[in-house]
Amino acid sequence: MRYVIEVTQKQTSEITELIKKGRYENFGQFVSTALENQIYIEKSDLSKQPTFSDNLITVEVKEHDERGHLQKDIDVSGLTNIQNTPKTLPKPKFENLACFFKQNGPLNEEDIWLWGQVNRIFPVKLGLRVLYVMLGDRETIELESFRNKAGDIALAYGKIIRSYERDNNKSRDERVSAGLPMDNESFRNEIIIKMHKSKKIEELDSYLKQEEFKSKIRYRAQFLAYPRKDKKLDGAMAYLRFTNLKEENGTFFIGLTEPGFNFAKLDNPIIDHKDFGKSLSEKEIDFYLTHVLKNVKGESIAIKWLLRKLDGGVSDREELNKELKKEYSQIWNASDAVIGTQRAGLMARMFELGLIEKSKNGVHVVYKIGKSGKNFLAKY
Repeated sequence: MRYVIEVTQKQTSEITELIKKGRYENFGQFVSTALENQIYIEKSDLSKQPTFSDNLITVEVKEHDERGHLQKDIDVSGLTNIQNTPKTLPKPKFENLACFFKQNGPLNEEDIWLWGQVNRIFPVKLGLRVLYVMLGDRETIELESFRNKAGDIALAYGKIIRSYERDNNKSRDERVSAGLPMDNESFRNEIIIKMHKSKKIEELDSYLKQEEFKSKIRYRAQFLAYPRKDKKLDGAMAYLRFTNLKEENGTFFIGLTEPGFNFAKLDNPIIDHKDFGKSLSEKEIDFYLTHVLKNVKGESIAIKWLLRKLDGGVSDREELNKELKKEYSQIWNASDAVIGTQRAGLMARMFELGLIEKSKNGVHVVYKIGKSGKNFLAKY
């Protein structure tokens, strides 16, 4: 089916810039991904404004100075030196997990990869630490109270980290803020950076606030956990078997599984040391990979699939997309846009885990398996 839509010159310029940066391969993929993302949010019934506020954890980011720069004095308290011992829940079973694919028939657990828009592990880790703190010694807490608090905390961390990255001129490959919600000031810097007339910027305040809210909604939908209308569990936390849900009298409660508890309490460079140069410690990476191999069959196979392709000489995005389409498009009943999203998300997670590397030959980007990736492949 073909539709014709109007796109402003400003939107065209911004989309073109994103394509040049390598975030999308072409205009069609951008549009398809945007549509898939919005349908995902609408179907998940996540459009209601948060109503719960919890004072257990505070994250304070001071106001901008007269030049518009974020001040350095940032207070993040309540997420470190935690000694809680919550009771844990059993890991969710595969048959209780939602699938984002409109499949042709029954799917095996081996076929289900983590949704490609979950492009980093740290946003999941941050959500787990928030849940760990909020649980105290309890088994579960009310789901929406956690999701609202985690969204606020992730938004604040995103603001803190992006300020650091801007001030230190971090390249895209060096940034650890990906996946965290963007506040309206970050949207202003990312999207409106070339606009100089204050009147035009002021007119966009309402738009920027709306974008901030949508960004937080996407974080809550993709990186945390929630039940769909059919009671299937969705979100990266559930898929990765780090959390599970209970329902009592129509209200859902969330708790940590044993792997979720153990991953949540591991020391993290950003949360525990305010070190924004790396998102995960070596212990966290080792724990995550061991856990996925044991408990998350689809993601384990996805990691091995990409490492083997790179080790076999398939070295650019187009080639990888073709291989992925050949092997999975019929199983997933997936469009080219979904294939590209799945490949890009997997690669981004594996860069964060230190398993793969990339280099440039002029404008051409070549991907290769890293030393850690080779060791992983040899071991498993």
